[in-house]
Amino acid sequence: MSIKLSDRTLAYAEELTDAVLGLDALYREESGDEVGLAVLNLSPEPRTPESFSDYEDVVEAFSTLRGRAGDLPERDRRTYYQQFCDSMCAFAEWRQDGLPLSEQIERFLHVPADPPSTAELNELRAELSSVLDRLGYEGDAQSQCRAWKDATTVPAAEAPEVLESEMDRMRDLTLAGLDTAPENVDQIGAAGVSGASFNAKCDFANGEVVINTDPQLTRPWLRKLAVHEGYPGHVLQFSLRRQWYEDSRAPADGLLSVVNCASSTTFEGIADSGLALLDTQPEADHAASLVGRYQMGIATAAAWRYHAEDWPEQEVHEWLSEQAIYGDEEWVKSRVGFLTAPERATLMWSYWHGEPAVTSAIESVDPSAFDTFVEFLYGRMHSTESITQFDPNGST
Repeated sequence: MSIKLSDRTLAYAEELTDAVLGLDALYREESGDEVGLAVLNLSPEPRTPESFSDYEDVVEAFSTLRGRAGDLPERDRRTYYQQFCDSMCAFAEWRQDGLPLSEQIERFLHVPADPPSTAELNELRAELSSVLDRLGYEGDAQSQCRAWKDATTVPAAEAPEVLESEMDRMRDLTLAGLDTAPENVDQIGAAGVSGASFNAKCDFANGEVVINTDPQLTRPWLRKLAVHEGYPGHVLQFSLRRQWYEDSRAPADGLLSVVNCASSTTFEGIADSGLALLDTQPEADHAASLVGRYQMGIATAAAWRYHAEDWPEQEVHEWLSEQAIYGDEEWVKSRVGFLTAPERATLMWSYWHGEPAVTSAIESVDPSAFDTFVEFLYGRMHSTESITQFDPNGST
């Protein structure tokens, strides 16, 4: 069964998309940030962004759009678009007057602002240690991680080729496991860089995933990146959004990748929940997933210390080094470079809350409605609230 959005909702999304592009243009001009708010635009034809003279105009426009969202027929669209418009208003307020970190997190992302607790991080360490014990590695969690890394290390020069191979494999598994995924889903390459402040990124517009080769890389970690950045993660997200928009099955706002907004959390959560979606996770992949979650937890806690508690950057670096049982010094350096940027201050929370929200939604779906849920998940932008409002019958 396919769930089609109403013509009214599709028309609304066209207006919303042009408003977002107008805000993006204003922000880029005002801030000098070349990456922007809308970091990717997959529109098949040139669009006409709405023209804003200042951020007060932005708040007025998105407040009007928020009010109109309440009249849309689909419940999940009413929820999501209202929250998204709130995010854009908050972003404009942040640029105009500034906002404390806690308000940025809560009003941009619509998730709790609390950083991961020590208890949560310790629980992840213990679970990771248990998995590595079953894989045959002894000692405490840090000793196990180091031994596991040494046994599975991929030389930096070979990492892009290994990543590309893993993405090809995950693409095949995705196409075999998801009936809704068309055979012509984009195929993508890989490239390595040094000195970057990111682990990896999906450069969909240029047809490649770019990986930071400075940290020590392993095959299980590269496989995790293949899932997150490739399939059934970001490459599949972008490919389906574009194809389904052209088929009038998806709204225009899905053509954009917008940061600091209501969809940021589920966007990253879908990428981190790929193996749950395909219902396959060997022990080594489970360990890599736990490593990823633990590292995101300590990076989120480090971001809180830097932006909310005003720790000096050097102290944040030292704290992160102490906690990083898997990540090496190059990983710490890269994370600190990423999380200290003001425009990226909230992004750690989108990773931290994303995987639990999306995995929970996947696990709640009746198997008979799975294909319809995949279309709901990939064909519409979601907040952590709207993703819980799946109705296989498409009713309001």
